[in-house]
Amino acid sequence: MGVPALFVSGVLSDVFARKGYGRKGLIVANASIWALLMFGLGYAVEIRASSVLISALFFSSGLVMFGVWPPYYALLSELVPQEIAGTTFGLANFIGFLSAWIAPYLTGWMKDATGSFSGGLYLTGFLMGCGVILALAIRPPFRIKSGG
Repeated sequence: MGVPALFVSGVLSDVFARKGYGRKGLIVANASIWALLMFGLGYAVEIRASSVLISALFFSSGLVMFGVWPPYYALLSELVPQEIAGTTFGLANFIGFLSAWIAPYLTGWMKDATGSFSGGLYLTGFLMGCGVILALAIRPPFRIKSGG
C-alpha cells in the first residue's frame, strides 16, 4: 500500500501547492480519514466483524497512513530555514520513529487493560485526532490561492 499511496499523495501535494492551495489541507484530510479508520477498525475488532471488513479497513488505513507523509515532509521543508533543514528532518524522523518503540508497548498495555486490541486502535484514533488539531494550528493558515 505504501508505494502507490506515497506516489499519489506526493503528486496531489505538488498539484495543490502549484495551484496555490498549500499542503496542509491534504495532511489534515489524510490524518482525519486515518483517525476515522482507526476508530472504525477498533469497533470492527470489538464487535468481531467479518475478516473481510477488518481486512478492508486495515488496508485502507495503510493507504491513507502512507499518504500523510509526502505533503508532511514537503510542508516541513517549506516551514524551516534551509540552514537547519537537515536537523529538522532528522528531529522529525526521530520523534516519528519513537512510535515504533512506544506503540507496541501501548497496544499491549491497552489489550491487557481492556481484554481486546480494539483499545489500542481507539487510542491510535484519538492520538491521530490530536495530530489533526495540531496540524490545523500550523502556519500558514489554509489559503484559497497564494498571494503571488
